[in-house]
Parts: sequence; C-alpha cells; structure tokens
Amino acid sequence: MKRTRQELLKQAVTPLRQANSVLLACHVRPDADALGSLLGLSLGLEALGKRVHPVSPDGVPELYRFLPSWERVRTGADVPCDLAIGLDADGSDRLGSAEAAILGAPFVIDLDHHTGPDRYGNLQIVDPSAAATGELVYGLLQELGVDLTPEIATCLLAAILTDTGSFRFQNVTPDTFRTAGALVEAGAHPTPIYEAVYGSRPFAATCLLGRLLSNLERSPDGRVVWARLAQADFERLGLETDATEGFVDQIRAIEGCEVAIFFREERDGVVRASLRSRGVVNVARVAEEFGGGGHVPAAGLSLDGPLDEAVRRVVDVALRFVEAG
Repeated sequence: MKRTRQELLKQAVTPLRQANSVLLACHVRPDADALGSLLGLSLGLEALGKRVHPVSPDGVPELYRFLPSWERVRTGADVPCDLAIGLDADGSDRLGSAEAAILGAPFVIDLDHHTGPDRYGNLQIVDPSAAATGELVYGLLQELGVDLTPEIATCLLAAILTDTGSFRFQNVTPDTFRTAGALVEAGAHPTPIYEAVYGSRPFAATCLLGRLLSNLERSPDGRVVWARLAQADFERLGLETDATEGFVDQIRAIEGCEVAIFFREERDGVVRASLRSRGVVNVARVAEEFGGGGHVPAAGLSLDGPLDEAVRRVVDVALRFVEAG
C-alpha cells in the first residue's frame, strides 16, 4: 500500500531525533528550492540541538545570497555524520561531489518531490504531489515540533515561491497555499523574495537577455520556441551562466508557445537546456530523454556540445512530444 506524505514524514522523526550530527546536501547547479530547503532544514535541525553540515556542491550563486545563513553552506561534504539527507536531487548522481558522503552515512534519507525513478537511501520521502521540496521540509519540521523562525520561513517560502513560478504552475495545490500562509505568519514575506529573484536584473544581464531574444527561433506552427546563448555571449559581457534566471520564462510568454527552451553553453562546452510548458506537454519527459528531469511545466537537462548539434537534438525531441499531444 502506498504510504501518505504524512506517514513518510513521521518515519523520519525517530532517526532524526537520535542523530547528533546531520549532513545535508542539495543538487548541483542549485536553484531556490534546493537552497531554500537546504537552509530551512539546517536551521530547523539546529534548533533541535543538532550539528548540521549544509552542503551545496556548486556553492551558492549570488542570486540566492539573500537567503538567511547562506554563507554557512560549504562545498565539501567530507564530514562525519550520523545521518544524511539528500534534498531535491532526483537521484543521488545529482548530488555531484557530495554523493559519496551522503550515500556513505549510517542512515540516508532521500527527500524530494521529483518523479524520476532513481531513488536512494534507507528512507525515501518522495512525493511528486508536493509543489516544492520546501513544502516537504515544512511538513518534516512540523512533525519534529520545530518552531518556525522568520529565517526558516523565508528559506522555505523562497523554495515554494520559485518552484511554483510564483504560484502560477499547475503543481500548486490548496496545501501549497496553506503552507505559504503559515510561512508568512511565521515572518516570511513574498515581496523581498520575488524582488531578489525576479524583480531586479543588472544592466549587463539585461543586455544578455536582449541578445537571447534576438536569437529566437520557432517551429513552423509556433508551438515550440527556443533561443540560445553561446559562451562567447557571456564572455562579451563579463557574465557567468548563472546570470540567466527567468530567461526561459521570457521565451514561454510568446503567444502560441507550448514548449519554450533556453540553451546556454558552459565554459566546458556542455550545453544546459531549461524547458517550460503551459502544462499540456510534459517537458520532464523531454528532459528524461537526455538524462535530465523535472516536472510537467518545468524541467532541465545537459548534454555535450557543440551548441548547434545540442539544439537540434533537443528541439527534435520536443517537437515529437508536441506532435504526439
């Protein structure tokens, strides 16, 4: 019999209360859900007297350095612990350099809301009905009896607000709003979170967005729209590829677009693709064709270049899914 979210969360209470030292790690190339969940859970467990080691293998991008206690996140995971939790990872391989340390812990929890098949650990708290991993962390802290502080609440609200597209995506449920309401009551507020992530863009990054939009392409019927940025585009403006938050949503806003794809070339030649849909096409299935993953309306993947070839391959698959309905 399938266990409910509440039942799964309750199973984590005893091992967490027994643990003295806890290692937490989120996925590579972290977003606000990964980091907000990582920091919110870290602060909550510390309130219970635990020694907590929060790890983000790729660090904390500048965009998310408004999150409380972000400076305590480390990139190395080689620390002794009684229990480890992988957050928002959709498979242990997405933990990057932290994978071995997480899997080597005496007790391992997989805490996630993705739908991929790669499960790991002694306890798998995986619920795709949750709008964000931050929603699951909130439930876990409730089960543990942690009193929410404004700092914890801000981290978790950032996780939920961003992974729901500011509460626009189809993954939003009544529980999502109830959780967000409780977080606001605890001292978080959506306005500074939204402004930090979406409401302010440096001049150079805005120029980069202009470059992206000048490269727009679409299928003959206009249902698939895509654009690319080469590494030279970033170098010309002195920017890193993490300066592109929200770019794919500008593509998705085009009238008639059912699937939007934003391609960016990294320094090592790897091509990252962010995909968005209006909920009819499951872009997570497109991403899974290349070893990526995500959700029905939002997903991501990476593949080897060159850029033109990567674009062709992903667009071909996206067209196939769109045509199949």
